[in-house]
Amino acid sequence: MLRKVVRWCIGLYLGWVLLVIFLVWPLLNILPHHLIREQLQREFHSELILFNPFTLTLEVRRGVLRDSDDTAMLSVEYLHANLGLASLWQRALLLQDVTVLGPRVHLVQRADGTLNLLAMLPEGEQAAPPSPPGKPFPLRLEELYLSGGEVTVEDRTLSTPWRSGVHKLELRVSDLSTLAGVRGHYRLDLEAREGGAIGAEGSLALGDASLAGDLEIDALQLAPAVRRADPLLPFSLSAGSLDLSSGFELDWQNELQARVDGGQITLREIAARPRDTGAWPDTHLRLQALDLKALNLDLAEQRLGAESLALRGLDVSGWQEGEQISLLALLPAAEPESGDTAAKAEQPAETGEQAAGVDTWRASLEQLTLTEGRAHWRSPFTEPALTVAPISAEVRELEWPAEAASPLALNLRINQTATFSLDGEVDVGRGSGQLEASLQSLPLAWFAPNLPAALRAEIGDGHLGSEARLTLQDFTPSRISLDGGIEDFLILIRGADNELTSWDQLAWQAVDIDLPQRQVTVGSVLLDGFSGRLHIDPQGRVNLTRVLAADDDTQAASGEREGAPDGGEQLAAQSEASPTETASDSTASGPDAEPASPDWQVAVPEIQVADSALDFMDESLPIRFRTVIGDLEGSITGFRLDPEARVVIDLDGAVDGYAPVSLSGHALPLRSPPDLELALNFRGIDMARLSPYSATYAGYAIERGTLTVDLNYQLEDSRLQGRNQVVISQLRLGEQVDSERALDLPLRLGIALLTDSRGVIDLDVPVSGDLNNPRFSLGSVIAGAFINLLRQAVTAPFNLLASLVGSEADLRQVDFTAGSVDLDEHSAGKLGDLAAALQQRPALELIVSGQVNPKTDGRQLREARLRDELLAQGLSPADLEQRSEAWTAAIDQRYAALPGTTASAEAEKPSTQARYRAVRDAVALPETALPALASERAAAVKRFLVNQAGIAPERITIDSADDSESGSSAAIMEVAA
Repeated sequence: MLRKVVRWCIGLYLGWVLLVIFLVWPLLNILPHHLIREQLQREFHSELILFNPFTLTLEVRRGVLRDSDDTAMLSVEYLHANLGLASLWQRALLLQDVTVLGPRVHLVQRADGTLNLLAMLPEGEQAAPPSPPGKPFPLRLEELYLSGGEVTVEDRTLSTPWRSGVHKLELRVSDLSTLAGVRGHYRLDLEAREGGAIGAEGSLALGDASLAGDLEIDALQLAPAVRRADPLLPFSLSAGSLDLSSGFELDWQNELQARVDGGQITLREIAARPRDTGAWPDTHLRLQALDLKALNLDLAEQRLGAESLALRGLDVSGWQEGEQISLLALLPAAEPESGDTAAKAEQPAETGEQAAGVDTWRASLEQLTLTEGRAHWRSPFTEPALTVAPISAEVRELEWPAEAASPLALNLRINQTATFSLDGEVDVGRGSGQLEASLQSLPLAWFAPNLPAALRAEIGDGHLGSEARLTLQDFTPSRISLDGGIEDFLILIRGADNELTSWDQLAWQAVDIDLPQRQVTVGSVLLDGFSGRLHIDPQGRVNLTRVLAADDDTQAASGEREGAPDGGEQLAAQSEASPTETASDSTASGPDAEPASPDWQVAVPEIQVADSALDFMDESLPIRFRTVIGDLEGSITGFRLDPEARVVIDLDGAVDGYAPVSLSGHALPLRSPPDLELALNFRGIDMARLSPYSATYAGYAIERGTLTVDLNYQLEDSRLQGRNQVVISQLRLGEQVDSERALDLPLRLGIALLTDSRGVIDLDVPVSGDLNNPRFSLGSVIAGAFINLLRQAVTAPFNLLASLVGSEADLRQVDFTAGSVDLDEHSAGKLGDLAAALQQRPALELIVSGQVNPKTDGRQLREARLRDELLAQGLSPADLEQRSEAWTAAIDQRYAALPGTTASAEAEKPSTQARYRAVRDAVALPETALPALASERAAAVKRFLVNQAGIAPERITIDSADDSESGSSAAIMEVAA
């Protein structure tokens, strides 16, 4: 019996072996090739396919599945699969070991859009919809090992075929099963052909529809993916790589659930530029690195968060020419709006109740930073081009939906000159926030191209600095507070070397702008070191008109382009308007129309003017005339954008440094008609300097004389009322000058009639009339002429003395420089002539009284006293001359000690010049200083006459000093018998 059993076993064994050798093996090496050729119309080749009947092992060596063009679609060097006998009782297909060596996949999207792997399927199966998911086939794989794998992807639908892929693919899977409750382990590694590696390791449960693990991407090059998206992207990526590490979980058993924990993403060396670099040169976007840390995502909870997002080395370059903006070439073109999109846009938005049941994603980012940023921008609005570097920015505590404000900061430098900073916080949910901005040292000359073409001027210099505080509503400023100024400002006439206007400092403080209420309030304005020029050239053109007026050709061309109708044409066009247009206008202004916005309210309570000057020059006269009103100081107060606002003016200065001038009064400039009351006063102007005008319009030069003018004007209801008090002392005409514009009048007789016994012409000229039709009354002029004719026999004594020595000078007065007692050459010459005349009149005695101007002389004495104190303090003359840091520190020390100043670091600090003037004006002068200066001037005159001219001392008497407000920097002589 046993033998029989053994023989049966041996027979079965031999039969099984023979069956495998002579039937199974031939079928395995023939039948697959035939079926694939018949069913898929593709060729399959293999070197050998073996089946081990005892171990239930299948081997495939060098199998290749070729496409219709004979290219390999799928291939494998070696495949080993071992079927476990436990499959018989475990109710699942058990594969104990599957090994795949050298697998290769070649995916091709053909020019017609079909995929090579799907194209070999029958047409019905290609388009068949996916079957509903059912119970998975029971399968368990104890060990899967794949090595040396390659996947090549090719797209032939593009104008330039695209090809990419991965290689060195290694995959190990253990305990892979479609049965529930079985979780296996996997490890995947591969490399991209263009550079970069991808690795993943974790657990997989197909039966429970879940996957978890860690994903690592190292230096994956992004350029191939961008090249694949060529038709969709307008830019090319010449560089860029991706690093990524993250844990993840996926579950698709019911609804897709996903989680990402601790994700780290890094982009490096991104470089993008337009595809057509010829059409869009100098345009690029580069990024050295982007680091996203601690990324967390939960699809179930709809939550996305990250610890930080850091951008380093962002470099943007672009330009604008006309309507072309080069950076737009890096963005996809906007698609035209479809009908469905428009219909959706017209649908009403969901109400709060409707949206209450909708889950909302929550996102958070603890910190967003930008470092080492750089931007280069060229446009017709700035010259030179702007290079902004470095740029740094930070935003913290970002959330959506936002529940609190997010702090932010921004710092940048422009062309290595100007700086800008921004700090504060913004609630990104409500659009509200508080910001503080600082702009320093911004050259205004950069924005010269923005000046109108008709303005023939250019900005020569000037720097803007400002501190601002902004309140945001709906992401737009609602209130702005400003402190700042413009320093060293200069405007030049285009094509000319001389300046039109300039100033050292224009500063504003406490400027408050309320945009919703349309209100602007300026705390104070300081104009320091202003210099204005009013020049008339030899052709009679005023420099202001040369700057403001457009060329005739420009105006004509502008008129032709605009084709604007005149007033009659406009009226006719309005009268021919259609009834529909008229009704529309009527409706727009009806009760349902929106109320008009209120007018802007602007208030500037005070404008301070300091150390300023006005330069007037007239080159249209036969003799060039020039004068300067300098040392201009004072204030303009009360300006408001209100017709009833009264502006008060109080300005003082000096003509050519010696003749005081003042302008005071008030005005209502915005009232219709305007209203004003002004007084303009000049004192002691040397009329010899007016010879260019007298020679032109009177036909005579002026050899000597002083002019004092008091002009008072009132304007009310378009009626002008004025009184002009003009006093001319010791006027003497010079030689006659031929002038076509000279008045044909007996000028010498007129002067003789108007000159009193002291050599003074006193004119009181009232002015009255309408602004549009002025009428003047000359009654006072005629009456004064008759009175002066009765006194013409009386001669002035100093005129007589001058005639004795052939001098034409006014010997009664000797002028001094402000604060000085030294006689210049001109004054010494006048005293020499006076001494020669006194020698011819031995019975005459001379009374000399010194005079001072408290304002100009006092200022010079205080400056001299302050200079001596600073030198005594240890400063050198060079420190004072150059206004060094030591000089500034000394001034600051004295300024801090002044009453009413504060040492708080938060207080707004006046300019250095303003602090110096405050220190100078605070220098105490002895009560005897001005009288002593006046007496010393009289003594200087007497010393000259006695010691150098030989006049007996007893003939000269020094009178008491005159330090009255109307005094001048001079010594006055009177004669007595």
